[in-house]
Amino acid sequence: MGENPDLPGRMAVRAPMQWSDEANAGFSTAPAERLCRPVTELPGDGPGEVNAADQRRRDDSMLNWFERLIRRRRESPELAHGTVRPLEPASPAVFAHRADWGELAIVAAHNLDDAPCGWRSRSTPRG
Repeated sequence: MGENPDLPGRMAVRAPMQWSDEANAGFSTAPAERLCRPVTELPGDGPGEVNAADQRRRDDSMLNWFERLIRRRRESPELAHGTVRPLEPASPAVFAHRADWGELAIVAAHNLDDAPCGWRSRSTPRG
């Protein structure tokens, strides 16, 4: 969000946060020429297309996905503190692992393919 490849080096990814689709992406009320970095106006990446206010309202947004992921980790001590072991899914497009902590266990499967897929584990190690 907000990358500007026209800027040199790391400055390309250090653009002002795009909070909304308002002037200066909602980052500042200062005139645009006084901003420390220009607001990205690239098609598909500008504040009119990508901004935090819009992401908050969309259930399928990256922001909401990360918030759900962080919440799950906080609610699942086996993910935060457990012993993690990889599983062997039948599909090479799936990365799966199991986390055990005390009597608790959780299995997570991550589809790394572009298309939806099912999965079945060849093994489920315990302990």
